Amino acid sequence: MITGGKIIEVSAEKKSDEKNTGLEYDIKLSDLKRNGKIITVTYNYTINYKPEMAVMKIKGELNLEFEEARAKTIEEAYKKNKFVPTDVAEEVLNASNYTTTSIGTLLAFAIGVGAPINLPKTKLEQMPASGIPKPKAS
Repeated sequence: MITGGKIIEVSAEKKSDEKNTGLEYDIKLSDLKRNGKIITVTYNYTINYKPEMAVMKIKGELNLEFEEARAKTIEEAYKKNKFVPTDVAEEVLNASNYTTTSIGTLLAFAIGVGAPINLPKTKLEQMPASGIPKPKAS
């Protein structure tokens, strides 16, 4: 369960006055740390306006609270293979999408480009053979 979060860093750059033909989103979990029952996830969210006409970067943190044993298991799994359980990934993706779309709207206004669209709620499923989550819009 998410108990808080914050934006650490933002940047926005308009590179040209070309017409925007699409948006490309890149969301990465860059760090995960545990302090007792609290897991802090750091994410980097990049929105690229195509073709190379603007870019926005947003770095943030989310705090999630679990029972201590589950928090430890999540931390160990992340250290071992850089993955988090599907339910945790969904929660982080949905919270970061909501936050970064809001911040992205303000950044878009500041540099004179269209606001990034709000992404649909993310639902992840396990792939049978690999166990790697894949995105599924709902």
